[in-house]
Amino acid sequence: MLQAMWLVARGINQENSRVLGVATSRDNTNYDFVFLNIPEWTSELEAEKARLQGEFGIFVSPRQTRTNSSEFPDPDTTLRNKISTHNPTHKE
Repeated sequence: MLQAMWLVARGINQENSRVLGVATSRDNTNYDFVFLNIPEWTSELEAEKARLQGEFGIFVSPRQTRTNSSEFPDPDTTLRNKISTHNPTHKE
């Protein structure tokens, strides 16, 4: 089922060719992973996505949020600069 869920997720997010899915058990003792790399979304995959959504209700009305982060943040926004800029007791 995890692979089916991430196939649907890949179809919903056409700009992402790679999808990594992670599932855990209720007590977090078991983990399942799936990695999909589908560079080109075809009409056959779209039909399979529609079938899975219809049959299992997978991501029929997803609520998506997006964020961006930088692995190498701008030096002007580092914690050190924030502390020295926003800490009135800090003396340089």
